[in-house]
Amino acid sequence: MQRFSKVAMCALGATAGAMVMSSAALSQSANNFYQGKTVRIVVALGTGGDYDNYARLAGRWINKHIPGNPTVIVQNMPGAGGVLAANHVYNVAAKDGTTIGALHANTTLAQITGAPNVEFDVRKLGWIGRTSSGGLNVQHSWHTSSARTFDDLLTKQYVVGSGGPTSDSTILPTVINQLMGGKMKILGGYAGTAETTLALERGEVDLAMQNWEFIRARQQDWLRDKKIHLIVQYGVTRHPELPDVPSIMELSKTQEQRDVWTVFLGGSQIGYSLALTPGVPADRIAVMRTAFNAMAKDPGMKADTDKMNLPIEPLTGEQLQEIVDATFNVEASSIAKAKAILGR
Repeated sequence: MQRFSKVAMCALGATAGAMVMSSAALSQSANNFYQGKTVRIVVALGTGGDYDNYARLAGRWINKHIPGNPTVIVQNMPGAGGVLAANHVYNVAAKDGTTIGALHANTTLAQITGAPNVEFDVRKLGWIGRTSSGGLNVQHSWHTSSARTFDDLLTKQYVVGSGGPTSDSTILPTVINQLMGGKMKILGGYAGTAETTLALERGEVDLAMQNWEFIRARQQDWLRDKKIHLIVQYGVTRHPELPDVPSIMELSKTQEQRDVWTVFLGGSQIGYSLALTPGVPADRIAVMRTAFNAMAKDPGMKADTDKMNLPIEPLTGEQLQEIVDATFNVEASSIAKAKAILGR
């Protein structure tokens, strides 16, 4: 028995040693993999917007922290509210770690609510990290409008300018209308924030929705001269900089309303994030996550974002994965209600 025990211990020691060597070899392989490679970042929206800006920011800086310093190129693939790019990353792109998706923040919402043509599962992507949150969306009216409070939106019809059917500027007012009795008339089709802003200033619409960080940084005269009324912030709690503006969650009167808003507000937490295709080896995901974390702390990137006036609120890939997974842990009845609101 003593002899057998020694043999067994030797065998276990050899096995453990082999596992350590195998792990080391695997790590070494991952570190060498990107040498001479080209990494492609697929952006779910067109050029010139914030998604494009954040993706190109990552394209300029992440390769400096990836072992082997691969070439990084950015490719825009707009269409179907981000579904086209997500389907491509999930089903078509190489599964070797050379394709990164800069996907729409509402990609998870699209999957949960059964948006048309969804052919992906965001839980199986290799989430690398978040450059910044989607920011805090704020519904506001022009100073000449009689819309001043949230109750006004429930008692009188106001025209709200919005973008496409999958944009937050369309979806969130729709949720207020169908879940909380709002009377807003949603006028969609504006190409972006710039066009909606002009429509608001010209009196074409009564209300618009913008990111608070955008208003604070680029529309300072609006705040200084009190050109807008901030009516509701689409957040769980009040932002420290907006203590007098109610959050949509505190305005919700039932648990059902709060649960449904949890579904719709998830995209702002996911924000401007990067994810690898499914099936990428775990050691390569680890290499990319390490590179992303180093990029987020790079003083050079910080200086770049300051020039571009882009806020940075990074999360690690592990934190982002937890947020994505938690989004699916919502009552089935709340998801069904969210689907009904979106007509799905």
